[in-house]
Amino acid sequence: MIFRAATRQDLPAVLALLADEDRVTDPASVTVGEAYERAFADIEADPRNEVLVLTRVFPSISLAQEIGLAVLLVAALVWVLGLGHMLWDSRFHHPEPDAYEGLPVIPSQRTAAGHPMESVELTQAEQEAFAGLVRTIPLH
Repeated sequence: MIFRAATRQDLPAVLALLADEDRVTDPASVTVGEAYERAFADIEADPRNEVLVLTRVFPSISLAQEIGLAVLLVAALVWVLGLGHMLWDSRFHHPEPDAYEGLPVIPSQRTAAGHPMESVELTQAEQEAFAGLVRTIPLH
């Protein structure tokens, strides 16, 4: 859909729209009188006024097909931009084969002396219970 300024050739179609809102009027059957011609000339002459018409980009296809085409075009554009971004990033980011970066969501472990809230002193009974629990884990 394209908005553009109306011309004298659009005047029969504009008058057909204004003639009757309940039924479709064929623009070819509308006669443009002299009063309408003068009114349109006055509107064109006044820089503060403008009559716009909405025209179809592809008049041979339905409106639903035109909307579908626009949605498909936007989806293809987003896909191409995403693919280009992915390829551009992979072009400059080559990690060394031996370097292990680790999982980015798990923070690196600190030592027990790092922060007092990160370590817990266990009692002798808790240490023995934990050692017994560890011995029950099968190591296959």
